[in-house]
Amino acid sequence: MLAVAVLAAVLVAGTAGANPADKPELMLFSTQARLDVDSSGQVVKVGADPALPAAVRDAIEATARRWRFAAPSLEGRPVAGVTYAMIDACAAPADGQYRLAVRYRGNGPAHDGQKFPVFPQKPLMRGDSALVKVEFRVMPDGTAVIDDMQFERGSKSYQGQYRQSIETWLMSGSYRPEQLDGRPVVTRLALPVEFVAGEKFKVNSKAESIALAKEQQRQRAARNESCEIAMGLRDKADRQVALDSPFKPLFTN
Repeated sequence: MLAVAVLAAVLVAGTAGANPADKPELMLFSTQARLDVDSSGQVVKVGADPALPAAVRDAIEATARRWRFAAPSLEGRPVAGVTYAMIDACAAPADGQYRLAVRYRGNGPAHDGQKFPVFPQKPLMRGDSALVKVEFRVMPDGTAVIDDMQFERGSKSYQGQYRQSIETWLMSGSYRPEQLDGRPVVTRLALPVEFVAGEKFKVNSKAESIALAKEQQRQRAARNESCEIAMGLRDKADRQVALDSPFKPLFTN
């Protein structure tokens, strides 16, 4: 899996109406973008999420148009096709504005369902955590077929609940499969799913819940590779793998 971090050469203006006394915060966007790839492997069209802020969307599209893949082929002949890139973009405070970093996280089919599985209630309340390696296929009709789940961490007592949560998550919504020569194809993927519980479970007030959610988002953003790049820190390795995508990245910066 090739994972290359890129600094996009843009500055995003500060949020209009923000209180100057407020401490600037990192803004993290985890998104998907459709990539139309020609028969030579060059990205010729990028479709980023229209709901993104314009500056973020434009930076993602400008960056992705420079990417190149190995020439996709079907039955031994080069063809054009479609894949979907998983992308992180992060804006970090810089001289009163925001400097934006864009990171390629991988490519494969797009998932239009919920972003994360639901943490099962019993292991959450017990403070249990789990790490599960999942292998599955996205079929041409947009459905998912799970081939294997391997538990690397977590109580055996709750494996059934974790398994059910992952199955529900992967099969919720629908997928947009990759395409070759205008036809959807099967893609196999491997994905680590991690459930992380706190040291102690408690029921928070509404205000506490809101504050906790904001702090967790800030911590996730601070750990995110693209945010580290935006702040000039060391990049980290990627973890997501498309096992047999017909689109093999060659150049993603």
